[in-house]
Amino acid sequence: MKSAIRWAVSAVFVTGLACTHMPAQTVPPEFLDLYTMMQGSIKTFNDSTLLAWDGSKPPVIFCAELNTLNSNSGSAILAASNYLSFQREMSGLKAMGVTGVVVNIDYPLLDTA
Repeated sequence: MKSAIRWAVSAVFVTGLACTHMPAQTVPPEFLDLYTMMQGSIKTFNDSTLLAWDGSKPPVIFCAELNTLNSNSGSAILAASNYLSFQREMSGLKAMGVTGVVVNIDYPLLDTA
């Protein structure tokens, strides 16, 4: 668990570093020493994290909520025309890389006879 947390923090940290890296010439002269020291610390942390990482990625399910099958629509979700909308939504989500869906089913809907 500890290594998974370290990996997640490192991934966020390294990603943030890649997005915010400034060339040394844009650093104000009074902060150049601090900038150099921080870059060294970041590089050391990044190198130690990469050495400890075995290259495996945790299993992730990218989810989205289905809007066409949302129980807030009431009995309209049972209409035949809704099925085509559901198929289009599922195709679109799959094209975006979604690997799981959430279906909202409220309690009263399950209780009706």
